[in-house]
Amino acid sequence: MVEPLRILLTGFPPFPGCPVNPTQQLVEAVRLGEVRLPDKCEVRPEVVPCAYREVEEVFTGLIDEFQPHVVLSFGVGHRDNLLHLECQGINLDDSAVVDNAGECRQGGEIIPGGKFVLPATLDLQQLSRHLESVGVNHVLSDSAGRYLCNHLLYFGLHLARKQTVPYQMTFIHVRPLDACGGTTAIVFQEFAAAVEHLIEGVVGQCRWGG
Repeated sequence: MVEPLRILLTGFPPFPGCPVNPTQQLVEAVRLGEVRLPDKCEVRPEVVPCAYREVEEVFTGLIDEFQPHVVLSFGVGHRDNLLHLECQGINLDDSAVVDNAGECRQGGEIIPGGKFVLPATLDLQQLSRHLESVGVNHVLSDSAGRYLCNHLLYFGLHLARKQTVPYQMTFIHVRPLDACGGTTAIVFQEFAAAVEHLIEGVVGQCRWGG
């Protein structure tokens, strides 16, 4: 029997300037079984800290414990398009926004001496075609910012390279769901449906279970 595709799905809590984080809502919805998931996968939903030091410790612990095949990390940001599929992580923390521990990082490397760019390891072009075929509003992005979202993406991609069997990973930014994220507000159910299609595309891409 083929083991299920293990997917670690992470979101962030609210942080300074973002009193409601839809990615935390997503994690809670997955836990409650309110997000439809393919039969051939096991999804572990987790809210990770919005703090530079703590997120590395918590994320590494989740990788060691769950041993995922795929990591889909979500964060709130950008505008207009519902989903932004992040194509790369940059080895740079550079934001004036403090994290939830009160730390501000401006101009420092995430991994000292590490490569400046690490590409996402899922086939995002293929995933984009799948989302387009089912009508999910999305865009491919080359910038995950310089705050915690990019920090987690780069750190996660770096950590994957140290595993015996590296997991595949990308980061997905979701626009704020209220009207400040675009011309109109978006209900949470539309976001959840988009994530359902995203996970379907990931499972199909991995051809899990033949």
